[in-house]
Amino acid sequence: MRVINTKFEVKTLQQSGTTAAPVFTPVNDKNTYTNTLPSANIVFNVTSDFLVRLGASKTMQQAGIAELAPSLFVNISNRTATGGNATLTPTLASNYDVSFEYYTGRSSLISGALFQKDVRDVIADNTELQQFVGFETLGLIPYTRPVNIGTAKVKGLEIGIQRFFDFLPAPFDGLGVIANYTYSDAKGGNGFPLVGVSKHSYNLIGLYEKGPFAGRIAYNY
Repeated sequence: MRVINTKFEVKTLQQSGTTAAPVFTPVNDKNTYTNTLPSANIVFNVTSDFLVRLGASKTMQQAGIAELAPSLFVNISNRTATGGNATLTPTLASNYDVSFEYYTGRSSLISGALFQKDVRDVIADNTELQQFVGFETLGLIPYTRPVNIGTAKVKGLEIGIQRFFDFLPAPFDGLGVIANYTYSDAKGGNGFPLVGVSKHSYNLIGLYEKGPFAGRIAYNY
């Protein structure tokens, strides 16, 4: 169990007045929150070669500094505005997974896993019309900044294999291969696909490890 208390404070200058005679006012934004993050894992040795792992946890991802800084940038030419948001809270995820591991030798493994993540307070850009002090002549303009909005669900499966060909005669007994594939179905609370999550990904690695030499060639998709 982890308990994380976050205290955030940022000091900025807010511009007002006219463009010819701007006035800068100090602004102090504060945000405090506490998150409790439990985690549990258990392993069942079904046989000496076959393991089943169960896991459940709650995790968090803090917003970036650029997202938290409440800076305001007004583009007069495009009649748009962008900024940060000091009131952002972390994105939280409840994670559940079960994995199966079958060891076929001292260094060989076949594995598979199922996973699900329930995510809330997803941080995404939100745009609304707003008028700003000092830029009244522009009227209402689109203002884009990050906000905590909506939920998401990520579920999928992964399979993998690790195999060393130590049954081959020297020097080929140092050859090996590692391969894995992950399928991920990620959707936001509105049912649309979640941006930034690949549906299909895989890795293929050829390697050689023997004596003082180790090398590998990897292809990642």
